[in-house]
Amino acid sequence: MTQKPETPEERRNKLRKKWYGKAVLFSASLLYGAGAALREKLYKSGKLKTEKLDIPVICVGNLSTGGTGKTPAIITLCTMLLQEGIKPAVLTRGYNRKKNRDSVTVIAEGDNPPKEECGDEPLMIARELGHKVPVLISPNRYASGTVAAFQYGADLAIMDDGFQHFQLKRDINIVLVNAAQPFTKDHLLPYGNLRETPKGLERATVVLLTHCELVDRKEIDNLREAVREYTYAPVLESSHKPMSFLKADTEEDYDIGFFNGRDAVALSGIGNPESFEGNLTRLGINIRQTWRYPDHHNYTEDELMSARNAAGSAPIITTFKDFSRFPENWKELIGTDVYLLKIALDMDDTDRKSILRLMLTLKIKK
Repeated sequence: MTQKPETPEERRNKLRKKWYGKAVLFSASLLYGAGAALREKLYKSGKLKTEKLDIPVICVGNLSTGGTGKTPAIITLCTMLLQEGIKPAVLTRGYNRKKNRDSVTVIAEGDNPPKEECGDEPLMIARELGHKVPVLISPNRYASGTVAAFQYGADLAIMDDGFQHFQLKRDINIVLVNAAQPFTKDHLLPYGNLRETPKGLERATVVLLTHCELVDRKEIDNLREAVREYTYAPVLESSHKPMSFLKADTEEDYDIGFFNGRDAVALSGIGNPESFEGNLTRLGINIRQTWRYPDHHNYTEDELMSARNAAGSAPIITTFKDFSRFPENWKELIGTDVYLLKIALDMDDTDRKSILRLMLTLKIKK
């Protein structure tokens, strides 16, 4: 059996078990924290420039690196806005794009660039929204936001993963906190996964707890209290709800109970693989083998063939984000018995209405 590659987090955790590794990582975290604090101070003082778009900006971000569920949150917010007759655009950096990294690349109806120019998450967002919302990819969010407003007629922009992107002024900061991996048990990079200290929550307009389905009520209440130490912003709750399975080759939807009691292999390279695998287990699927790769991993032909050999006659279940990083000839490598788990961000009616009311307070030019 082929050995699964070690993820960066697994390597870091090994290093943290050794006294010298812990010392090096902790020292590096202190330097990182000082640099992050200085950068924010320079933007606040005006020594580094912040630019403003002609349309409102909603930032969806977090304190940590990955795993909070930003992509499902953005899809949900866009869907809510579309239902209100508002035309959003998504601004994203396009992590892991291979070509034209400094240009503005657009995924929209009639504009479908190759995935090497996009990155995996932008492709997933565009596909899930049926190309009804333009997704603009560029490290320069002001440039992509300007294109969104003037070339695509966007009423507002949703900035993906931009909580620490101070170059662009935002009207609303929606900060996601993973209830199953809370900041209270984490540390700054590279010792931990935090991009900044929890004090950053002071900038939040609203805090959205995600993955609440993975923890009990007491843990959620404790996390709420921890958030309250830094901000008086509303704290909302959400869960990640499995909706259906999509057959990769035909794009045919299958009921969420389709694999109940059956064997399958789980394949993922995402920030929170435990959530994905936990969903499969709760759906009654017997996971024959689990394959985990680093977040944003680009799959090789050998890796897919290894997964197929391990699966045998069982289907392979993966995520939309992972499937966008399969080689073009994936069918020749692993066949067509491949399914994608469709996930939606689920909130109760009260919290959903609260976040919608907040977005509708923005001054949108029609």
